[in-house]
Amino acid sequence: MALPRLCPLRAVVAVLALCAFQPAAADGRSLANLPLEEVVAPPGGEPGNVVTPAIERSGAPDMMERCLTRRIVEMPLSISANSGVSISIRSDAELLGSEGWWGAAVAGAGPDHLVNRSSDVLRTLLLPPGTYDIWWQVGPETAPQLKASGVVVEPGRITEVIITGETLGSSAPARPLR
Repeated sequence: MALPRLCPLRAVVAVLALCAFQPAAADGRSLANLPLEEVVAPPGGEPGNVVTPAIERSGAPDMMERCLTRRIVEMPLSISANSGVSISIRSDAELLGSEGWWGAAVAGAGPDHLVNRSSDVLRTLLLPPGTYDIWWQVGPETAPQLKASGVVVEPGRITEVIITGETLGSSAPARPLR
């Protein structure tokens, strides 16, 4: 029979007991030889529920009891995705085929080391601030073409690049976008 998952406080006790080379138990159940994922789990129930785990350690005269109240804590997490490159395509540029793509690589890295790429020419590529080369591959049977070099992406800004029929360089065929 599998033991029920125990609360994080019990995990702390288990770790402390293991470090002291003493067997530990929580609510009368031995924690010896249990994998960590069997020991660590949040207390169940609705927010506001009070959990009182009883913790005993071999050699300790008394059991410890701690009252824990379950509550939801919102984690302040903010990820900024506000910089990148968008493109405008001139009429003299060869259009992407069904398996074509355009993408950005750190300046000088080449088309096999793209930071981001897309088959959708209307999509803005999200990129961290930095300096990039813009690559254009019409299809899997063509070599990627360097369309813009040294494009600077600044924090909080979308940089527009104009794609023309002019090619600044090319490379051996890269992998198709999947």
